Amino acid sequence: MNENIKIANAIVHYVGNRVAEEGIKTSSHSLYIDDAMENMLKYYFLSPFKLEALCHFYHEAELKMNEVYSHVSAIFDDNNTLVEKSIDIAGCLYEHSNHPKINGGDFFVVLFKNCEVDHKLVDAIGLFKAENKERFLKVKHEKDDVSVDFDMGVNVQKLDKGCLIFNIEKEHGYVVAVVDRTKRGAEAKYWIDDFLHVVPRNDGYNQTKRAINVCKDYVKSLTESVDKNERAMMLNRLTDFLKRGDFDLKEMVGCVFDDEKTAQGFLKYNQDAITEDGNGVVDHFKTEPLALKKLSFGNMTNIKLDDNFGISIRGGENLLEKGYDEEKGMKYYKLYFKEEK
Repeated sequence: MNENIKIANAIVHYVGNRVAEEGIKTSSHSLYIDDAMENMLKYYFLSPFKLEALCHFYHEAELKMNEVYSHVSAIFDDNNTLVEKSIDIAGCLYEHSNHPKINGGDFFVVLFKNCEVDHKLVDAIGLFKAENKERFLKVKHEKDDVSVDFDMGVNVQKLDKGCLIFNIEKEHGYVVAVVDRTKRGAEAKYWIDDFLHVVPRNDGYNQTKRAINVCKDYVKSLTESVDKNERAMMLNRLTDFLKRGDFDLKEMVGCVFDDEKTAQGFLKYNQDAITEDGNGVVDHFKTEPLALKKLSFGNMTNIKLDDNFGISIRGGENLLEKGYDEEKGMKYYKLYFKEEK
């Protein structure tokens, strides 16, 4: 976290569950924040963000119809509108809190200064929701007596939901980073998809991630026509290709899929993905090494042989042979290597 980041303004409201008709409790004044409180809040708000898989606001009709985007734009244009617009944003969140499992919680709207993204220092607006509170002990020292009590509060190590909107690329929906600890169900969908309505940013990280996922899904679909060894080799060749840095779709297809039928099948599969939801692989982009490091193919590059053996394939397809032993009536793999490690 950049130590030069400052909290210029902040306010907190309570946003309940709409189905339970819990309503909204709004504040009329910004928070008073001293140095000690600022350091704690910056840690709570900012430490969960890695700024890797970035997004931007989106709307099917036109961008300005995205309500959060519109209110955030007003705050960036005039910082003095933060209190007013934070109430509008809280109202948007309440409208989308319409599932019984969504917890009400404290909703913070924060204006940050000196945030770094894409090697630029910009303002940022943070939207944070604390849905879960925990018990903590309070030990009181009074004269000759020590007593113990407890209270409920927010754990600063666990941000439930967060969003950082950087004042850059406004025309594309800003640069947005999102955190959501909820992993499944409608209570997870409402924060990212319904309230914020963001989609992946068109950058090297997300393009690399998309190329990996589309290729992995396609290779997985080849179970009936291609054996697992060859499928693992395809993914290894893809990894090697992505490490080059400059991605070219046609060149990738030629390197990864070594027969015409499989190659053409991938091109059709990818075009269908582009047509359906725009999540296909584009023709050209710069690959992101961090995405390659963080994303793996898991068990798709591991071959399990009955209940006895497993082969983990990381390359060297020319050193692996597959065959069938007529006498034993069993399949086999033959591996060639120089030394055992």
